[in-house]
Amino acid sequence: MILKYINEVRLFQILFEDLDFYNDDVKQTLLSYIDKYIKYKNISSYELKINYESFLKQYSKDAQFYLKNNKYPALSSDYNYPITREEYDIFLLLSTVLTQHRYDIMCEINQSLLGSKSALIIGSGVGLEIELIKESYNFIDAYDIELDKFCYSSHTEVSFYEKEFKSNEIQQYNDIYIVELLEHVSEPYTLIKDAVEVLTSDGRIIITLAVNIPQFDHIINFNDMNLFLKNIDKLGLYVEYEKEIEHKYIMNGLSHSSNIFMVLKKK
Repeated sequence: MILKYINEVRLFQILFEDLDFYNDDVKQTLLSYIDKYIKYKNISSYELKINYESFLKQYSKDAQFYLKNNKYPALSSDYNYPITREEYDIFLLLSTVLTQHRYDIMCEINQSLLGSKSALIIGSGVGLEIELIKESYNFIDAYDIELDKFCYSSHTEVSFYEKEFKSNEIQQYNDIYIVELLEHVSEPYTLIKDAVEVLTSDGRIIITLAVNIPQFDHIINFNDMNLFLKNIDKLGLYVEYEKEIEHKYIMNGLSHSSNIFMVLKKK
């Protein structure tokens, strides 16, 4: 169904055909999951189009605000962008097959898989990362402050917790995923510290950072990588792998990127 919708909406068709889908397995997983979501929610191609275009227009306004004021819009006292969780999830899902950088992030997550006993996902969102990794783990715990019924129905083997993650849990995890989340929280290094406390001695944390991305709900700009590296060093971590994924948005004076890291505990 999603491919049919993409062909019905000219904008989607142009964006989709422009992407370099270099990992066909990831591409098919993404398309299948999006298909499942729009069928579950009974969403039309028109609704997808309106939702996606609205989000893009808002992001353009937010980027202009950031360029003018050197401040993320979400930090402005009079800022308001009403959006439902479903509308947000639609954009997040579609953008994995309509924007190169989000497809690249999904490929990086898929590439990071080693096959371990346990995984923790902090900020599970619409469950897309779970779909990519779930076959590689014996069990997965997932936290988010707001969960959609679609996640429960799509991932019956996952233990979901609809609350903020805290480190006072008994369980230890081989892999921890904090993907596209830290820019949303006021104390990102406290969250990483909590994650370290439930990480096995030889475990890994996969982290993404948003650089110069003034999206409506972003409050932290990770535009100082040296500061990030100093802070994770203080938490007893070191970088095993990192990659900068540039965004291709055309916005004068603004360079966007998503940076992905695999960090491990120091011995």
